[in-house]
Amino acid sequence: MKNILLVEDDLFLNDITTKKLSSAGFSVVAVKSTDAAAQKLKEEAVDLVLLDLELPGQPGNEYLLELKSDAETKHLPVIMFSNNDDPNIASFCIQSGAAAFYIKIETDIDDLIGKIHEILD
Repeated sequence: MKNILLVEDDLFLNDITTKKLSSAGFSVVAVKSTDAAAQKLKEEAVDLVLLDLELPGQPGNEYLLELKSDAETKHLPVIMFSNNDDPNIASFCIQSGAAAFYIKIETDIDDLIGKIHEILD
């Protein structure tokens, strides 16, 4: 079973995304901040990070840069998942190493799950 680290501060989205990913056969660890994500990455193996852009404290795009500059996590695929539809931010994230950038309100969760399968299979 593939392990996904979901970094999402919105409790409703956190819950619904966790349920959908779990029902698709993934093991999901959900956290609400990049600090909690960093701690989880030290504690357990993760196959993919699903990362919100707008988080309390450190923004997701800054955390993406940290993940991609760290020898231990640079290999981890990261999918950005945000309501920010600024094409410049999406482009920045992709150029910084994100595997994909999805806009929450425009994304069918099944499309996201398909992309996760594509990346991990």
